[in-house]
Amino acid sequence: MAKRLKSNEDEIPKSVLKMKQEKEKRERQETKKINNQNKSKHNKDITKNRKKKIKKFIFIIILIMLVILGITLGVSAYTWKDLTENMFTNKNSVVVDIDGNVLATLRFRAKEANSRY
Repeated sequence: MAKRLKSNEDEIPKSVLKMKQEKEKRERQETKKINNQNKSKHNKDITKNRKKKIKKFIFIIILIMLVILGITLGVSAYTWKDLTENMFTNKNSVVVDIDGNVLATLRFRAKEANSRY
């Protein structure tokens, strides 16, 4: 009968083989864990960057809205000032018809304050 050649696996005891397999398994798990940690850090960085960009965008929008509000308030205050000046001028009022003919002239009367200080 032909002698069977022993391979390396036949010469190593089963307990040692099992220890090697467990060690390789642990090493694979550790590398997976490290890779997952790196991926999670990368994902956290991405979410932080997105949050920063969103906050920056909202801040810019609010700033633009405040500038627009300031401009409209400034313009309306100026027009209100002109309107009030025209309301308080001491002039006679003129009543005209459709053709532009003067019907009457109403005289200005100064209002007297009845309040005492």
